[in-house]
Amino acid sequence: MLIVVVLGGCVAGNQRSEPGAPLDRETLRLATTKWAQLSPAAIPRQLPRAEAQLRELFEEPLTAATCTRHRTGLQSALTRLPVDLYKWYTALDCAYLLDDQNWQVESEEAIDALIRFALRDGRGRAPWQPAPILHPMDIYPLVAALDMEVLWKRYLTFDSVRYLLLEVSAMDDAGRQHRLYFDQLEALAALNSEDWLTDFPGPRRALALSVLESEALAGDPLALAGFMNTDIQGWSLNALAARRALERAWQSGYPGTAVSLVEVCLSWPDAACNPELETETLASVRSLGIAEGWALEAGRLIIREQRGLDDVAVREALETAESMTGPGFALYYVAELLREDELPDGRTDEASYSEVRLALLQASAERGEARAHLLLALSDAKQATSGQGGSDARIELAAGAGLPMGLHMSALQAGLASERGLAMMRRAAELGLAESQFMLGALAGQRLDPDESSQWLQAAAMGGHHAAIRIKAIRALNEETPAGQRLAMDWLSSGMMLGDVSAVALLAAVYVAFPELSPDNPGRGLAVTDALLADEGPGAALLVARNLFEVAPFSRDPRHGQAVLEYLAETGLAEASMQLGERYLTGDALALDEAAGAYWFRRAHEQGNEDALYELGMALIYDLEKLESGLDVWEEAARAGSDWAGNDLAFVLCTGELGASQDPGRGMAVIARVFDRRDEPHHYMYSTLAACQAAKGDFEKARINHAIALAQTERQEPNAEQTLADMRHRMALYESDQPYIASPAGDLP
Repeated sequence: MLIVVVLGGCVAGNQRSEPGAPLDRETLRLATTKWAQLSPAAIPRQLPRAEAQLRELFEEPLTAATCTRHRTGLQSALTRLPVDLYKWYTALDCAYLLDDQNWQVESEEAIDALIRFALRDGRGRAPWQPAPILHPMDIYPLVAALDMEVLWKRYLTFDSVRYLLLEVSAMDDAGRQHRLYFDQLEALAALNSEDWLTDFPGPRRALALSVLESEALAGDPLALAGFMNTDIQGWSLNALAARRALERAWQSGYPGTAVSLVEVCLSWPDAACNPELETETLASVRSLGIAEGWALEAGRLIIREQRGLDDVAVREALETAESMTGPGFALYYVAELLREDELPDGRTDEASYSEVRLALLQASAERGEARAHLLLALSDAKQATSGQGGSDARIELAAGAGLPMGLHMSALQAGLASERGLAMMRRAAELGLAESQFMLGALAGQRLDPDESSQWLQAAAMGGHHAAIRIKAIRALNEETPAGQRLAMDWLSSGMMLGDVSAVALLAAVYVAFPELSPDNPGRGLAVTDALLADEGPGAALLVARNLFEVAPFSRDPRHGQAVLEYLAETGLAEASMQLGERYLTGDALALDEAAGAYWFRRAHEQGNEDALYELGMALIYDLEKLESGLDVWEEAARAGSDWAGNDLAFVLCTGELGASQDPGRGMAVIARVFDRRDEPHHYMYSTLAACQAAKGDFEKARINHAIALAQTERQEPNAEQTLADMRHRMALYESDQPYIASPAGDLP
């Protein structure tokens, strides 16, 4: 009953507040003061008794008596949390009932300031400019201030690192449905501002999810649906868990979760939805007059029944949805359902999902949907050029509509050296696009002064941009202070929480180089490296060592990188042994040591790397200029089964390449073994066989085999100009019954 009273008061209040109008100085001061009052002090250890009894006020119809009894508690709550619109409207209703004009004026001024501040500059109309709220109940007065009413709402837990978004479908006076967006994270961060972790994007996101988790555990179905969409470990959608949570939330009467439920069922086969559940849920959504119900029905017919866009039922469903929303919205919405990499295989009609999606996007763009123009511009060039003037024109349309990515792409087209390009990039950055903020952050000393660039880099990092986070960490490390090391650790831990494998590899390097940062576990760096190896594979684990060798300030002490490679090699990772061998033989970060290099190459061979001895021979020949030693290793490698070692050895022996002594008989025997082992020899191996045949005087066979090599090289490597030129030169020799004999300085082909 109270909600009805509140909404009625909100409509009356919004008519006075004109939320779209520019903020005057006093209104801005009042609103910002109230938001600035949010702090950890607003969350007492024990709620004052007067506030603890406020629940009674919201469970009963408002009367002068109940307002009098709970006035102290209500005013105390608004002192602690002065941006609580829901309670301000309750205070306004009580002020009317008590005929307290001072309280009435105070409440009206607070409501007016908070509404206008929340909806300033068109906030709430796009996910990148959400209106700030304290809790979900504040949505209702803000939507009413826009002369709309709420149809459904849901959490969007993956759409942004910057926000905890609530998406709302609202209907205006003309019956048209719109999407609106509200953010709780601004308030949550303020209330937890004493915790230093809120200075980093990963923990801020975790804070938002922890609030959803606590509310879900308390039984809030809306929070349950938002939280259970999230796989905390993998930062991805857990389709089965999402389906179950959404079913429960829908059973509790939240239509927004019904929309999400059908989306998950249609787009994620792993959700394993019951077909009857889909059709029943869709019928219920349509009965509530929700436009997405008709759009989802069109999607269901396309995906489940494999109908085309010319099907009568599909057309009617799309037209109904379009009539209830903005032009092109429903078409774009259905196109986004058709993510072909996630849909089940087996569409049997002539139109693939990608073709249906393209047709929907084109139709949506023709009706003016800027997001469709942007997606078309990002798609295949042939697709992008159809319709309104090609990808460049589409990008300009997206930029003109204010889409941040459209502005970003348009800025890149114009070039950041131009004032127009820089202005558009700044606008995209101001709208919160982390990619644009990162671009501006990279312009220090060019178009922007270092302070402004640093601010944009900070903004990009707080927006979850992986490279920006790593740069912040490396800059902190290069301060070469304990505080800088801890700051780097915090940034990289945040990157790890956001799923950046490169940040995890840097974090492991920090722990290895500075074990004092983890006094309780000085071996944490190697433990993180182990986890990378298990979860992401050898490349990620080896990146730890590469960071230690090549990134300052780690690179000043190569012993750390050496220790990581030796540790990985001892676990049996042949790639680590190979890298140690390469660094020793080339003197790259480690002191030149031929014996140590050969040892680690041979260790890699023992660990299963078939090319290790071949690579050792290459290093001896090219890096250390020890031809005979390298050829001996190639001989050893060829006998151990390395076909490329055999190929290169045979070519050198048959042609005298690299200044080696010619031995065509030995070379022919080596290449013959290679052909015996391989069912389909590489075309270069045919070239080597031909060189050996020519060296032994069998020019007819040499011409046949070299023709095979040349034809395949021309077909498979048309841009390998030097290789092709060399091969044609050798063919000319064979055609004139001459062998190819290399000059002393010749190189392998």
